[in-house]
Amino acid sequence: MSETAVENEINEKGRLEIKQIKPKEEWVYCKYNKEYICFENFIYFESENIKVELDEPILAISVSENILVRTKSKIVLLTKAGEIIWQKKVKASAICHYKNYIAFSKGKKLIVFDTTGNKIFSKKVKDKINAIDINDEYVLVGSRKGIHVFRGKELVWELMLGNVTLVRVGNVILSALEDELVVISLEGELLLKKKFDSVIYNLDFEGDSIRVHLFGGHVIKLTLDGNILEVYKEEYDFKFLPLPWITVKREL
Repeated sequence: MSETAVENEINEKGRLEIKQIKPKEEWVYCKYNKEYICFENFIYFESENIKVELDEPILAISVSENILVRTKSKIVLLTKAGEIIWQKKVKASAICHYKNYIAFSKGKKLIVFDTTGNKIFSKKVKDKINAIDINDEYVLVGSRKGIHVFRGKELVWELMLGNVTLVRVGNVILSALEDELVVISLEGELLLKKKFDSVIYNLDFEGDSIRVHLFGGHVIKLTLDGNILEVYKEEYDFKFLPLPWITVKREL
């Protein structure tokens, strides 16, 4: 996959040229639904019609009671009015905010704070953490080795699947290993493995069904036992970088 982006430009003869340009770190783009859009150093609050500028590009966003973002060297918690509550200097590879919980990774270590910035617990897993998700009962960690499920600071079970890039928890656990969907029960029983023809960059639930978002814009809606219900294309106004969870756009 090419590591260049495409830029249109009018040349001296008045003709439209397409130029290949190397991506820059500052082009990072991520969003939470359509409410909060992060582009470069800015968070745009659609409903409030405001923007907040940080001192580094924003790499990820997680929204619950407040807004948690991750940059290259810190995590920042903000109110939904755009005010910074606190920030901590840490090179996190994953974040998740759920109700009063703030979870992030530091290498192999899962660290959980409350929203006031007090540490609740930390636990190490077997390899670097790629993804975190939380619900009322569990904290899920996806690492380069597999899935690790905690109830509080107690490790309930773990499953060595390989390099898990995404985790989602609902009435079952969804996980992605690049182009493969793995569905697991809350007790750790393997329910489904299904490969796709492209990298999975997002997973979510829609009622009793699963939505698998693939690199390139296709969304596959399927049942928990793997039967495909619907396939459709999502249109985007930005271009993907080689890593599908980081996207770029020349201007917002």
